[in-house]
Amino acid sequence: MTALRVSEINTKQYNLNLPISNDINNTDFPLDDKLKVIQYTDENEESIIDNFILPLSSGAEISNTYQKPNLSKIRNLLTTFHIDEGESLPLMKPRFIKETPFEFHSKYNSDSSYINIPRLSVTKLLTFQWCELRDFYTIFSGSPVKEETKEMKLGTEAHLKLELETHKLIEVEDMERITDTFVETMLESFRNHMKTLTEPDDILQAKEDLTDITELLCGAVAESSMANEWMGKIISRLFALATTSEAREVLVHGYLDFNTSRFTSKLLDFQQNQLNHVLVSGVVDYLKLFNPNDKTDYSMFKDIQDHVEFTYLSQNKRQLIDLSQFLVDVAPIINEYSDTYMLGVTDVKTRSWNRLPQQESVLQAAKLQASYYRKMFGVLAGEFDSMEIGYEMLLENAKRRKLDVDKPISIKTALSLLKANHNIIYKDYVKLANGEAIGFEPFDKFVEEEYLNKRSNYNFARLLNGSTKEDFISQVKSSDKDGFDLEGILNSEILKTWKIPLTLRYFAARSSQLFHLCKPFLSDSLSIEYHNVKNNQCFHTNYYTYNSDEVDEVTASASTFWNGSRPPVPVQDLSKCNYCDFSSRCLIPNPHKKVPGSYGSVGSKMKHFIQS
Repeated sequence: MTALRVSEINTKQYNLNLPISNDINNTDFPLDDKLKVIQYTDENEESIIDNFILPLSSGAEISNTYQKPNLSKIRNLLTTFHIDEGESLPLMKPRFIKETPFEFHSKYNSDSSYINIPRLSVTKLLTFQWCELRDFYTIFSGSPVKEETKEMKLGTEAHLKLELETHKLIEVEDMERITDTFVETMLESFRNHMKTLTEPDDILQAKEDLTDITELLCGAVAESSMANEWMGKIISRLFALATTSEAREVLVHGYLDFNTSRFTSKLLDFQQNQLNHVLVSGVVDYLKLFNPNDKTDYSMFKDIQDHVEFTYLSQNKRQLIDLSQFLVDVAPIINEYSDTYMLGVTDVKTRSWNRLPQQESVLQAAKLQASYYRKMFGVLAGEFDSMEIGYEMLLENAKRRKLDVDKPISIKTALSLLKANHNIIYKDYVKLANGEAIGFEPFDKFVEEEYLNKRSNYNFARLLNGSTKEDFISQVKSSDKDGFDLEGILNSEILKTWKIPLTLRYFAARSSQLFHLCKPFLSDSLSIEYHNVKNNQCFHTNYYTYNSDEVDEVTASASTFWNGSRPPVPVQDLSKCNYCDFSSRCLIPNPHKKVPGSYGSVGSKMKHFIQS
């Protein structure tokens, strides 16, 4: 089989705009950017040799069975680094590549969302988990998306099963479908009316009206999607945590300052140094409020339920909670129990067999992953500052995703959210419609200045344009599987022009309040649960103590890797090379391989090591 030349490599598979050249003197590059010989200094050699290679761990053997390499990864990397066939991969970034690992990850990535929204996941900070050099090569190969394996699919299903056991799924798809049909019929009628118009001014006005009503009813798609995420994965989950003791799949995020190599935890620092902050996002698998001295103690939750004031919807007796009043009512109860209960953070790992990972680095990475979740949750809760920091960080999160935090959420999404969360959101809808404060000063102050003295176009009644409420409800009821009483909540308090529109700013406000509600229970309790995906049983739990200094140390190391201020650290256990796509070209398991001429020599100490 003829060897594939570097110049023949197809980089379009990952939509990478990478330079393709075999010739280091290619005129496409300015003189200063041409490949130059990299001479390792003695200091560089020392640092590389120290971490370069170690014998196999005790009892380990190189397996005869190797993981099938991902050739496209290697080909993309050869293209990026200008490596000829037969040459090994460099241990450091070529000088002609100006981007840091994070910049390259945010510029050339098979997952376009990382290009549109530069960020890191929590797992990307666990660079020590396996091999930094492998991570380094993966980044500069364009971060190909991993194909979903059977094990990954089973793991996803196991997490979903646990989530649905804790949080009941409210079906909204039928109502959304009916809403779409209802709205499209109305819009079609509007278009037909436009065809009867003859005056240019009337036609122009009708077109503007059609655009406005379409945007109101079905627009703001990205903002509406984020509103659904924050409502479903923060507000409702943290409310469940405070009232039932547990919550699963809770969104968290933080901001890593590459200048200080630390997570930002102070509002002033966050506001003053936005450009240096990298968004880091994650999802907490499981949160549990518990009494460490008595795991069966649920007295706090009984007290909360006894003291919270409920109102009811007419004849259906559905409980409604005023979140503003709820936050006031539970404050003294939480204060009373703050020394008794603690918040535990758990990450769930799925396995195909009842066997823990054998590598200590993998076990430590799991611990640090849970530690990062604890760190970010604490920052959002105002552990080191006021609750306003969570509010500002949520708003910035949305802005980083190119979302308008003050763009009205579509009526379609607002209606779906109302059905799924009517018990805790209905009263807020009424407050917004009437222009009332929700009890969070930064939000209340903003809307007072922005909306209350201006005419609003957020008219929920436009949903029924040309029809009646009874028609709409009748159509929803005809196909709604759960028999939800929409008539009870879709009333005159909602079906009118709202003085304050529903926006992401509102969801950020409520989210920050509920994060802050958990602040008194923040603790050092961490755990990792290992679940067998075949029988859906937890077969082992590791318990750890949260150590903020340890998190800061690991964060600093990960930060210097991603900002390019140090080279990657190679693996020390060569058995891991059996599972690496780059092992055939890597110097670590192949120290006698030819070093790319354009990257300089290996260095005298490395040569001595190889020859000894």
